[in-house]
Amino acid sequence: MVPGPFRQLCRDTEGSSLHCPDIDFFGTVFAEVPPPAMAAPPANIVDDQPAPTPQVPQKRHSKRLLARPPSVPVSRRSTHRLMRQLDIVGQDQAIGDEAVAQYEKMYKGPMPRKTVAALAAISRVASGVLMAALAAINCCGSCGCRLLVIMNSNFAIFNWNVRGLNSAARREEVLKLLQASRPMLVCLQESKLEEITDSLAVEFLGQRLSSFSYLPALGVSGGIILAWDDDHIQAGSVSLKEFSLTATVTQRLTNVSFIITVVYGPATDADKPRFLEELKGIKPVDNQLWLCLGDFNLIYSAQDKNNLNLNRRFMGMFRRTLDQCELLEICSAKS
Repeated sequence: MVPGPFRQLCRDTEGSSLHCPDIDFFGTVFAEVPPPAMAAPPANIVDDQPAPTPQVPQKRHSKRLLARPPSVPVSRRSTHRLMRQLDIVGQDQAIGDEAVAQYEKMYKGPMPRKTVAALAAISRVASGVLMAALAAINCCGSCGCRLLVIMNSNFAIFNWNVRGLNSAARREEVLKLLQASRPMLVCLQESKLEEITDSLAVEFLGQRLSSFSYLPALGVSGGIILAWDDDHIQAGSVSLKEFSLTATVTQRLTNVSFIITVVYGPATDADKPRFLEELKGIKPVDNQLWLCLGDFNLIYSAQDKNNLNLNRRFMGMFRRTLDQCELLEICSAKS
């Protein structure tokens, strides 16, 4: 059988003066294609499902690189963030020496109300979380339990007579307060704990305040705890005495060092003179910065007493001790 185009060509040629070859010539040259020996493959079916996402291999992190401290300390990063929030520098601007000098100058004089309000909001000193945690303590103020939180943008100290940490519920309350106020330095009195293990300390200090030193309680009375945040504070030269714990503290951000003494004064009148002599012996020499705080179990002013049961003798002894130690009261706030 001659293919169509050639058959047509032959017919056209027959109608002209040209001679058309015999049709059998084409039959010998072109043969019909035999049927396929195998069936034709089925048509490709388009799958509506999306192609699977290639698995990206997880990055392998070197333990050595993870253990390496960041190039910028945490305290400096916090300061840079605060400077940006106070609009000292823009969010995308580099922080230079001029901006740092302006930031440090801000604390050398009275601050405008706008700046104070901004610092209070940033440091969360008036946060609802902190206020709710304080309300959960259910302290009426008549028990003499004193809570002091000293805070500014660079430093926060938490001081409290906890009235015992041998209760799981009390440890949880202290932890909530510390998580709300986020202090760098914590001073607790009357822990009533003879031994404090790392696992026990986590229950009321949390993971952030993992460094601490303590004066053991005598039975179920007394006990002092000093804890600090290693990212911001370096503490050392700890000295334990009968009624006090003293250490040298350095703030990493400013490299300013001072001596801190946490006291828990005796409740019995017979031990109070010995406590005051101990306090006079702790006074640093060479005009070193000294912060002394805690529960003294003494007053030097009648207005600090909620009744008329005053011991004028001990009030005078305490006042003279403070004068000899050159100590001034900075704050006194009842929870």
